[in-house]
Amino acid sequence: MEGLPGSSTFPVMKAFGLSFVLLLAALPVRGTDEVARSGEDLLRRTEATYSSLTSFHFAAEEVTETLSGDAERRTSARYVTALETGGRSRVEIRGPSRNRLAVFDGENSWVYLPSVNQYTRTRWDPKDNFRSKARAFDDDFVKQVERYPRRYEALSRNLVGATILRRESLDGDVRARAYAVVEASYKLPAGAPLGQSTRTFWIDQKSFLIVREVSRATAEPPGLEHPVEIVQIVSFAAAQANEESPDSLFVFVPPEDAEQVPTFDRQARRSARFLGQPAHDFSLQDLKGRTFRLRDLRGKIVLLDFW
Repeated sequence: MEGLPGSSTFPVMKAFGLSFVLLLAALPVRGTDEVARSGEDLLRRTEATYSSLTSFHFAAEEVTETLSGDAERRTSARYVTALETGGRSRVEIRGPSRNRLAVFDGENSWVYLPSVNQYTRTRWDPKDNFRSKARAFDDDFVKQVERYPRRYEALSRNLVGATILRRESLDGDVRARAYAVVEASYKLPAGAPLGQSTRTFWIDQKSFLIVREVSRATAEPPGLEHPVEIVQIVSFAAAQANEESPDSLFVFVPPEDAEQVPTFDRQARRSARFLGQPAHDFSLQDLKGRTFRLRDLRGKIVLLDFW
């Protein structure tokens, strides 16, 4: 939702990174209890599950690494998304540059920004439907609620091939199940730079839900000396579909010292994200051709003048 400026390399990497993170996304429809016969069959059953969800609760950590030559960037964020049939919903995002909580309890919509310790509350007419309410209090809310159904609804789109590599359990998984590990390769969308994309999924063959994903995309964008590689790992602590979710997910209790405001100041929202955060490393050349790296200036006051 928000970003941070960097070197001449990282803006390009960020732009291509965003496109490839989007590339690594897709959605699914409800399958049967039959065991899939092939990787392609398993992906289509999983795809069918996600595209037919009427309620869900997901909790996941996403770690993304962007590599190009000696340049490296790593970001991580935790997401909680939930939706029930009656429309109650929740989105919680925690990360170094993104922290927010949005809850719709059926009558009130709440948005809380920990960075400024402020929240808004809006009451709604019971006749309004979920999407009209959700879009009214936050343009991005519906998209974030449906983050994982959207990601996995089209697993067969641009699919080149898929193979079931093995079946294995995951360390620390309380479900103690053996998941089918499927490796899939994809064609890049039209207009993307030369490269390739592979995605590895850990799929529960009973629920046809994904509990882990490791995606890799490589590209050779024009203007960069080195190719760009993006690795994203999505690990689910919770993945439930068409089941009753706890009421606590759809309740918001403001912190005692939080301030209720009519609306958020957009400039304050942008500025608050950067306070106390380390700047990403980058290098620049001065007018004499000398190269300066930000990491060499740690501990010193640095003034950047963009003109």
